[in-house]
Amino acid sequence: MTQRSSALGAALVAAFGTALVAVAAVMPAAAQATSGFTVVQDDWELVCDNTRTCRAAGYHPFGGTSRVSVLLVRAGGPRTTVTGHVRLGESDDEADTAAAWPARLALRIGERHIGTITLRANGATDLPGPLVSALVAALARREGDAAEVTWVSADASPRPPWGLSSRGAVEVLAAMDAHQGRIGTPGALVAPGTRDEGLVPPARPAPILVAARVPITTTADRALGRRKPAAMLRAMRDAMRRRGADVGQCEDLDDPNQRDVAWDVWRLSATRLAVTTPCWLAAYNSGSGLWVVTDRPPYRATFVTNGATEWKGPEAWSEQRGRGVGDCLSRTQWTWDGRRFVLARDETTGLCREVAAGGTWSLPTWVTRDER
Repeated sequence: MTQRSSALGAALVAAFGTALVAVAAVMPAAAQATSGFTVVQDDWELVCDNTRTCRAAGYHPFGGTSRVSVLLVRAGGPRTTVTGHVRLGESDDEADTAAAWPARLALRIGERHIGTITLRANGATDLPGPLVSALVAALARREGDAAEVTWVSADASPRPPWGLSSRGAVEVLAAMDAHQGRIGTPGALVAPGTRDEGLVPPARPAPILVAARVPITTTADRALGRRKPAAMLRAMRDAMRRRGADVGQCEDLDDPNQRDVAWDVWRLSATRLAVTTPCWLAAYNSGSGLWVVTDRPPYRATFVTNGATEWKGPEAWSEQRGRGVGDCLSRTQWTWDGRRFVLARDETTGLCREVAAGGTWSLPTWVTRDER
């Protein structure tokens, strides 16, 4: 790394470090212990979860047709290594995506050949350690000094190269160092130093979440969502409306055209039910309200979300598209623990760059351990 690059890297680290300290100073202690962390800069993004594991994803230049993404993952704690993954996307002029992917792919940094990997059938693979190290070293330079990173076919038939953008990479890697407390240590990715590696904060354990066993939902339970008797359902609707107004909206509860739409009801315990009802409909997304409701008057209701899209037994999910083509999603999962629905996982699939239908990666901000 040049002296200019080192100076810039140190400035970036200092800036991110100062920002994180300022945020921590005003955040409640509970939030500091549980919050994820996200940074998007140009063609790169960083997503860190509640265990201090960070994932940095980079993409081809915006608007490019030879689509590629790289994911760099590092767990929290001292002396942890970076793992890497690559995934090729479909080009606009290639109808058969699988045929467009080579069986073997070579990494080039500038004019240097770094190594060759074998792709899986989905156009993705894990990167060996030496390739990850070379890739990080190239990306951790400032943009003007960064060597061009390209992936080229190692098969006999020629194909256009897949270029990985370096715009935003150094800022994202510096943010990863700052969030994980690696500033100035030998293990820092940007501007490493001599600060004791043992001072790096340890990884946090993922919270344990045990899903409760739920009773069988009876025919009588399901009948509660079929609009009879009217007085009981009006009481349930009123209870759900009051609670939904506290933390979200469910406009369809007040829509006369939705009065004949059946609710979905399933039993959670001897006295409580899960009730879902349509809430909203957009161009390419929709959401149902999810409440926990007591099964007898006055039907006390607890609002969970207005974005539910799937539910079964002790679990409910929300999956929403970032745009109509479905190349970027957000996903949330809740689990019934016997008392309430608890957030089990919250993630996105990365930037909207048309690398893969259904999203490119899994980038969680919140994870738990299920010990069923």
